[in-house]
Amino acid sequence: MVLAVLIPVCQGLCAVHPQQTSFRAEKGIIDYSGFDFTGRVINLDGDWEFYWKRMPGPEDFAGADRPAPDGYYPVPLFWTKYEGLNLQSRGYATYRLRIKIGRYQRPLSIITPEILSEYMLWINGRIIDRHGSFADGPVRFLRPGVFSFSCPGDTIEIILQIKNYSHGNAGIGQSFFLGTPEEVV
Repeated sequence: MVLAVLIPVCQGLCAVHPQQTSFRAEKGIIDYSGFDFTGRVINLDGDWEFYWKRMPGPEDFAGADRPAPDGYYPVPLFWTKYEGLNLQSRGYATYRLRIKIGRYQRPLSIITPEILSEYMLWINGRIIDRHGSFADGPVRFLRPGVFSFSCPGDTIEIILQIKNYSHGNAGIGQSFFLGTPEEVV
């Protein structure tokens, strides 16, 4: 009886109900300038920058000599399913997304999806989370996580490096979500 009551309560508290928007990342950029995040959770789906067998970090994008991506590929979708690339699951890559937020200066939170391999995640040049060899520890399958951060400028930069040597699926197979800390719980 207790279990029957707890499951619906947890489902209600643990579920993310993103707002449907017409925004979609194109060529590694999604523009939410002028968007009111209050009371909303949005997905960050679309075509992210993709760097196969390269690991550029925030410092590589800071200067004038920025690396060129190998292309722009859909997230969420495992890299093994990228049309025309025929990539194996074993390998490593970097994803990058820039989110234009205009003058929005209040804190935001991001919900990370389940990532089935080693990874390191930066937001605005700061390491937010890492597992496996990026953290000198074991490879763990990541359950979704929530991370809050400040927004000092007009653009949020997300960089995600992934190494996969153990799982049949590799890359980002589920959506990232963004919203206010009050809505992202």
